[in-house]
Amino acid sequence: MKDTITFITGKDTYDDMYSFMLEQSKEYQKFKFYTNKIYAFNYCNKKETDTHIYWSNNHKKPMFENNTLFFKHETLEGATFDKKTGKIKIWFGKQFQRMQPNIQDDILKTLVPWYDIPGGCHQSYLDLMTKGILQKMISGKITDTESIISQFCKYNPYKSFKLDTAKLDYIFKNSSSYFNLRQFKHTFLASKFPNDVVNYLKNNIHTYYMHASDFENFSKAALSVGKEFDINWTQAELNEKREELYRTQHEIDNIYSGVLGIRKDNDLPF
Repeated sequence: MKDTITFITGKDTYDDMYSFMLEQSKEYQKFKFYTNKIYAFNYCNKKETDTHIYWSNNHKKPMFENNTLFFKHETLEGATFDKKTGKIKIWFGKQFQRMQPNIQDDILKTLVPWYDIPGGCHQSYLDLMTKGILQKMISGKITDTESIISQFCKYNPYKSFKLDTAKLDYIFKNSSSYFNLRQFKHTFLASKFPNDVVNYLKNNIHTYYMHASDFENFSKAALSVGKEFDINWTQAELNEKREELYRTQHEIDNIYSGVLGIRKDNDLPF
């Protein structure tokens, strides 16, 4: 096949700011450059050959030296798919989840046609797509959204939680806001029964986010002193346990301060 290059984003700016300007007279170029009418810009493109597909996010910065306009080029990020091996490589050691969204979307549309998740749900799944998970999606070893979650939950520390991935998949798809599974890592760690947390999230799918930070802060405090967190506690029980935790933290802090000879002036109680 003939090599093809297509723009994913930025074609109009590329044509107007780059192609058009380079065709103009040096006088016009100089005038536009020194009146700040030629700007730096980004664009994303895709190149396909017989053997590979390439995606790149690029930056061009205008320069005017020796009476000549030119653009300094920088490739910010990109990816290569090898058609023969079926392998994808993300450039410069970057993570797929952190790439330019339009490139992410085009890679998934091109290589994982079954994946068509809209809006906030997409971001929730996207955050789990490590390079290994993306590769399994491309190769056909992962063919549905629950399997994305299941594969992610094979990583530590999530592996030890044995989370109900079917319920998590429901939460991902039906939550009223972006669902960040990693946000609950310490809550899972501090819970004797991590799936109680999953059940709570599912049963309170439209309101859990109001308490998520409070749960995480309490769980981190509990982990610091070897205690557990129960998401089924009432608000009164949670307040009581919080006071107990703060007293325990204060006692331990004083013990270490004494052992290590750390002087604490005007020490305030928790």
